[in-house]
Amino acid sequence: MTTQLPVVRTASALAITAVLLNLVCAATVALWPAEAISLANSWMHGLDLQPIRATAPMSLGGFIAGSVTLAAVSFIVGSVYAWVYNGLHRLGRVETARQHAAK
Repeated sequence: MTTQLPVVRTASALAITAVLLNLVCAATVALWPAEAISLANSWMHGLDLQPIRATAPMSLGGFIAGSVTLAAVSFIVGSVYAWVYNGLHRLGRVETARQHAAK
């Protein structure tokens, strides 16, 4: 039997995961820019990202601002995900109860 997801913990987990991935991505771009573009190109289904490559290194302020906004958006997405999951979970329990009552 599955349980409902705690909304704040689910949203927090997604926000933390997104920020950690952002940190790994930023480090990869800083240390190996050509390889990072090549990797990103492999995810873009034939699009070439080379022409839009950054011409200046990312600033610490830009990284922090991006991380904060990414965390906020991820928290919102995680909250919506948990809310939808819990709604579907409740719907499934109601349907199961109806099936048992019909027997």
